[in-house]
Amino acid sequence: MGSKSKFWLRAALIALAGCWVFAPVVRGPWLWDDDLYITQNPLLRSAAGLGRIWLAPPGVNYFPVTSTVQWIEWHLWGGHPAGYHGVNIALHLLSAFLIWWALGKLGALGGPFDAAQGMRTRPAAGFAWVGALIFAIHPVAVESVAWISELKNTLSLPLLLLATITWIDWDQKSGTGFQPVSDNDPGRMPVPRQFRSREASGFRSHPSAFCYTLSLFFFVASMLSKSTVVMFPFVLLLYAWWRRGRIGRSDLIRTAPFFAVAAVLGVVTVWFEHHRAMAGQPGAAPDGIISRVGAAGLAVTFYFSQCIAPHGLSLIYPPWTPEPLGRSELVAWLAIVAVFAVLWKIRARHAVLGLGWFVLNLVPVLGIIPMAYAHVSWVADHFAYLSLVGVAGLGAAAGGAVFGKVAQARTPALPSLRTPHRKFPLFAFRLSLFLLLAALAISAHRYATLFADGEKLWDHTIQRSPDSPIAHNNYGLVLAQDGQLPEAIGQYQEALRLQPDFAEVDINLGLALAASGQPRQAIAYYREALRLNPAQPEAHNNLCIILRKTGHLREAIAEGEAALRLRPGYAEADNNLAVALISARRVDEGIACLDQALQLDPDYAEAHSNLGLAFLLSRRLPEAIAQEEAAVRIDPAFARAHYSLGLALAAAGRTDDAIAQYQQAVKLQPDLVEAHLSLGRILFKLGRTQEGQAQLDAVARLQAAAGGQQP
Repeated sequence: MGSKSKFWLRAALIALAGCWVFAPVVRGPWLWDDDLYITQNPLLRSAAGLGRIWLAPPGVNYFPVTSTVQWIEWHLWGGHPAGYHGVNIALHLLSAFLIWWALGKLGALGGPFDAAQGMRTRPAAGFAWVGALIFAIHPVAVESVAWISELKNTLSLPLLLLATITWIDWDQKSGTGFQPVSDNDPGRMPVPRQFRSREASGFRSHPSAFCYTLSLFFFVASMLSKSTVVMFPFVLLLYAWWRRGRIGRSDLIRTAPFFAVAAVLGVVTVWFEHHRAMAGQPGAAPDGIISRVGAAGLAVTFYFSQCIAPHGLSLIYPPWTPEPLGRSELVAWLAIVAVFAVLWKIRARHAVLGLGWFVLNLVPVLGIIPMAYAHVSWVADHFAYLSLVGVAGLGAAAGGAVFGKVAQARTPALPSLRTPHRKFPLFAFRLSLFLLLAALAISAHRYATLFADGEKLWDHTIQRSPDSPIAHNNYGLVLAQDGQLPEAIGQYQEALRLQPDFAEVDINLGLALAASGQPRQAIAYYREALRLNPAQPEAHNNLCIILRKTGHLREAIAEGEAALRLRPGYAEADNNLAVALISARRVDEGIACLDQALQLDPDYAEAHSNLGLAFLLSRRLPEAIAQEEAAVRIDPAFARAHYSLGLALAAAGRTDDAIAQYQQAVKLQPDLVEAHLSLGRILFKLGRTQEGQAQLDAVARLQAAAGGQQP
């Protein structure tokens, strides 16, 4: 088979294996904080929002490139998660192919020590595709690919890899890759004379400057996608050591712009983390720098073990209680230091490069600098996504080295099998490699299947981490969305047992209690959430809804206004405040709030329907009909919008059209008493007594089932 055919066969294998592993997640739902970043993010709805993404982001992070891609995705896919999943999978596979490219360059390039010692580097280059395949199908990558909000991971990595590849190209073209420590050192390759003056003077204008500029550009873009790539300048210094055996003054000069970018955007990230993400979150990190450093060592060993032999994967891992350099922490750090010392001693330069990439890219997420996620768990699979590249590279290098040894080995022929020399060891090696890769792919596919079903995913997470209040809270949210309110309430109560001061759970429990007909208890939990954290716009908004439903209109309006003071541009709060104002006969003010909500989210079907009802109360019938038609066009399954459209059409004298809308409403929501009643009345007026009586009988049955309450 020719080299071109092998290339395309390997490329097809990587693509098909990756698609098979992640195929289940395409039908997966929104997950965890996807609402914060996408479904409830007003910045994604308009061109003005796109400007705010870059200049005045209100969120907990400053990742404008990621948010811009999400803005584009919203205008392509809207509220359908399948498109977002497809983009994450495509970016992940793109990273796999870029890893192949980068590892191929490194393997073919080698280092001066390799050439001086007569080592073959071609097997490493030839096995670069194996590293790409390992990355494409690795179970640790599943969380980043399957979780829509982790676009920041799947987007930042290909940009970082492009920065790496263009840096390698610049390094080769500028001649810096051949600088020795000393011309008299026999372990170094001599520097060609034509490169010496350029080397001594540092970076100057050269045709290869374009590659340097591209590398800096891709690094900036990657930092603006997710700032955990901040350690890239140190990776460049590690690469310089790998290539030339030292880090010289010229290397520091060339990497200075990268360090400047990392410093500026790193400070921005720390500010957002401390002033936005960690605001009001208890227990965001262990007390004291010594405890955090100790936990960091355990985290490194945990991530490495998961990358080498993934096991017990979970969306949330059990919380740790780090000690100030206890026995486990000391053993972890001693093991890390010992590994690097041995590799340095035996001059295992490729291993140092791969492990260096692995450890350096973990540094920002080890918790040494306090971060918000530490209150959930000290470790997470998505933190290891960038570092997984180093392990994939080690896998490719190890595969290439073993292949080189096996290819040179001679074994006696096996008479019974008539096996020629060398073929059996190669067969055994390839079979072992195939079984290893197949095991990784099957494990990843099984784990990815959980992300297709939110209920199964959170049930699995709770089995792995039963003491996680976040897991119980998120499981409750999924159960509530599926209408399993008693089960959801049970999960919320367990979350509060584990963490009594968890304001978000109080809000969710209040919602579930209100939906299950327990308004008084719901109000109590909303009040508790606001006692714990008065700056909770969601709690004020939900309290506005339930106070309106219980007839406390003045208090409801006050809560709605409080929600908007805390979060201007909160479309849902505008909508709910408007309903409270309209209920209090302040219709014009309600219309103004609904106009604001629709400016923020033009596809907000409920706001369109409420605006239609406001226009109906004001006898502005053409406008009422237009708004209700917009609501049912946006959401054809919105039963109450069909009912409201029927009211507007009936008021306009379009009786047949009104009947059709009432019938559609009761078809979509058979327990909608108001629609049955209005349909029955209009049928009686038309003399269709039997049909009208059937609708009134349905009203009587529904009222009896509800305890005789009037609509």
